Amino acid sequence: MLEGLVAASRVAAQGGFDDMQLHCAHGYLTSQFLSQLSNRRTDEWGGSLENRARFLLQATGRIGAAVGPRMAISVKLNSADFQRAASARTTR
Repeated sequence: MLEGLVAASRVAAQGGFDDMQLHCAHGYLTSQFLSQLSNRRTDEWGGSLENRARFLLQATGRIGAAVGPRMAISVKLNSADFQRAASARTTR
């Protein structure tokens, strides 16, 4: 999936777009990696926030390397997963 995001970003840059947004909210796959509510992995992609953020950090890094500094990269996050009430649900 990471390579697919990079390839799509390259196409957008070649098409003249000057910015892009990674949608990491509303249950999309990228948000599922970040969420302690849905990400129950026990490998390097799950567990700690550092591990859960690995996908997003690798995606933005690889996209930035592929398209260069000309294209802005923004990230849409779902703040609900990081609110106190949502976090409390995971500890019950």
